[in-house]
Amino acid sequence: MATTISTNGRKKLKTLQDDFNDKFPNLKIEFSSKPSIDDKGESIILRAKDKIDNSKTLSEVRTKTGDGKISINGRKKTETLEKEFQDVFGLFIQVSRWNRNSDGKECWLQSSATDDWTLTFQNTFSKKDTKTKPKKDW
Repeated sequence: MATTISTNGRKKLKTLQDDFNDKFPNLKIEFSSKPSIDDKGESIILRAKDKIDNSKTLSEVRTKTGDGKISINGRKKTETLEKEFQDVFGLFIQVSRWNRNSDGKECWLQSSATDDWTLTFQNTFSKKDTKTKPKKDW
């Protein structure tokens, strides 16, 4: 399940999102101009106006240059992946998982409260907890 994401400047953010979702079908990543955690360590809901247009290429939005690569595998913790995107590319990402809330509605849930879970555990938990296929709304 290991994948290396390169900093190929022609790669669109949507392609990165699709590659991630191919490996983890019940998870998604979104790119943001702002972090999803405030200075106190509290989760901030990712607002539509802060999301980066995923039709842009990586070179158009990254703030750090170089030949950085990120290895994505199921053993990696969510918080580690989010930090690596910031450290390597200068991009904020938010991992979300398909979730069933208390009233039975299924929707995307930011993983902030479970960022210490591995990507595989996030994905497996979601598959067991939900009945419908996740919406590809990125």
